[in-house]
Amino acid sequence: MVYRSGTSEGEFAEVGKEASEIRAVAERMADLNGGRPYRPKITIIVAQTNSNYRIMPASMPPANGGRMRASDLNVPSGTCADTGITHPRLREFIMTSQQANIGTSRPTRYTIVVEDKPQMSLTDAEHITHFLCHGHQQSTLPTHVPAVLYAAENLAKRGRAAWKTKL
Repeated sequence: MVYRSGTSEGEFAEVGKEASEIRAVAERMADLNGGRPYRPKITIIVAQTNSNYRIMPASMPPANGGRMRASDLNVPSGTCADTGITHPRLREFIMTSQQANIGTSRPTRYTIVVEDKPQMSLTDAEHITHFLCHGHQQSTLPTHVPAVLYAAENLAKRGRAAWKTKL
């Protein structure tokens, strides 16, 4: 599984080209694999954190002493929507993996752009994604995106900042 961010719907075709490059590298790995073919199943999921989706609980709990906490007003961590509000032709799901402490939690939209056969179930993709959101090394709470993507975004920011200082 490959997680990708910073990609809009118009760039999904470009992600498909990247998948063919990954497959070409995997085919060259046969030399390192004792001549046996190496053909891993590839799934590329694009994470879009800037979506305008909001997921709300179906019912609100009664006010506790007249005051409501943000955690009472938001859906629990791991809440997922994969029907009704998702794209009709794309395999996607909208997940709130983080726990909101202040305000409304913003869900992340995940779209499966490339997937080799046999397809994994959408529920399996949701579970794997949610479990990977618990892997951040500096926080005990789940993050808004999988930890591998979170780390990649931070490394990209760091590399860009280092590159800017060289100019």
